[in-house]
Amino acid sequence: MLQHLIYKAAFELSETRAEFLSFLFQERAAGTGCPLQSEDLFEGYQKAVSDRELYERSLQTIIRLLTEQHHFTLTTSDTESIGASIERSFLRDPT
Repeated sequence: MLQHLIYKAAFELSETRAEFLSFLFQERAAGTGCPLQSEDLFEGYQKAVSDRELYERSLQTIIRLLTEQHHFTLTTSDTESIGASIERSFLRDPT
């Protein structure tokens, strides 16, 4: 369920597919301007360097949207799980 909320927030916060992916993975990779095919977008993100500061900003933006705009009540455990999920994506750890 929390994974669904992460995608919901990223989708709402993004104007383009590249912005959507940047919330889930890391900062916008070179060559990810629109219009590109999905394969091109993912290839660009595979080459991008992870950014801890961007991870923190993305996490806080997503949590703020879910709690302040949508009024979801997230427990500390929920927030930690969302953070861990996004962090794994940023660090490219599929576990």
